Amino acid sequence: MKAFLTQEADKQLHEILDYLESEFSIKTSNKFLDQVLKSIETLETFPLGYPLVEKSPNIRKCVLNKRAIAYYRINEATQEIEILAIESTRTDK
Repeated sequence: MKAFLTQEADKQLHEILDYLESEFSIKTSNKFLDQVLKSIETLETFPLGYPLVEKSPNIRKCVLNKRAIAYYRINEATQEIEILAIESTRTDK
């Protein structure tokens, strides 16, 4: 299956990347992006390998790394993974 970011998820990812670049460095931002891309590749290979969210039974939660979580759903009709949101786990965001 192929994964894609919704407009909202793309915006959230760019906000996280901008934050990392401004508060840390471009190297940190790029490292985070590499981790996210690797996690998305794994997600594409094992889309059912992540738990369902309790309150939304057709939404799944994928921990991208210790600082970010992706929420997604699988569209069986199109065989696509729609990444709905990328949430930072930082408390100081």
